[in-house]
Amino acid sequence: MSCSPDNENFLSADDLRINLWNIENNHLAFNLVDLKPNNIEELSEVITHVEYHPKRSDVFMFSSSKGYISRCDLRVNSQYKSFATKFMVEDDPSRKHFFTDIINSVSRAKFSPTDDNYIFSRDYLSVHIWDIRSQRKPCRVFNVTDNLEKKLCELYESENIFDKFDLQVSPDSSMLLTGAYNSNVHVIDIKNQTNCQFEVNFLDKRGKNVGKYKSYKGKKLMSVNEPPANTEASKQQMTSKLKMGAWHPKANTFAVGKYNSLFIYTEKRHNSSKDA
Repeated sequence: MSCSPDNENFLSADDLRINLWNIENNHLAFNLVDLKPNNIEELSEVITHVEYHPKRSDVFMFSSSKGYISRCDLRVNSQYKSFATKFMVEDDPSRKHFFTDIINSVSRAKFSPTDDNYIFSRDYLSVHIWDIRSQRKPCRVFNVTDNLEKKLCELYESENIFDKFDLQVSPDSSMLLTGAYNSNVHVIDIKNQTNCQFEVNFLDKRGKNVGKYKSYKGKKLMSVNEPPANTEASKQQMTSKLKMGAWHPKANTFAVGKYNSLFIYTEKRHNSSKDA
């Protein structure tokens, strides 16, 4: 569900349909998107996320398991196929394989809170930044779990390949937050094009974080301490996955859920210096 910025309407979505509701009317809804085929056996995609524009009540978007994002403008038309602008990575046909459609499934799509020209999305392996003036390919890509690309068969057998990870945007649109395996969280600095990865863990008796911190710039991680495949350590790491997070609507603070605990990270100032 997603509420409009004027608090008059909200969107509800299931796997195949998106409905528009008015807060004052709980008996009637207007169907905006319907992906259900006439023959259910021909079903090829499901809706993965829907969200209103943070400032405009006539614009919303939804993401699909087929790997695309649709930005919809109700001022153009009330019918989905007439008002949607689609953003999708066009894969090279020669490089497609059995798992392509699965790992390209968009688990989360977010509007930029400050710039109408940009939207952000997360698929299984990476985070994409889209410029709405260019639909063919994202303007930037930050890899998150690309080190697992060689283990897709194992991930498919364990069903981990179907995991869906959240994506959150800072209030000033400069940072992105998303989860990963091995209790890791990624905080992406868009302006500096850096991707900081750190392990979410408890503090020791001295109050120090016992987790490990890694940082990499661009697309490749500088160092990855990865256990061998098919080991107990590897299986344990795959179960320690961080799927959900939330960014404070105004402050440079975010929260991450792990098991039955909530970890909150905030910016601190010490002698005019900043430490996150």
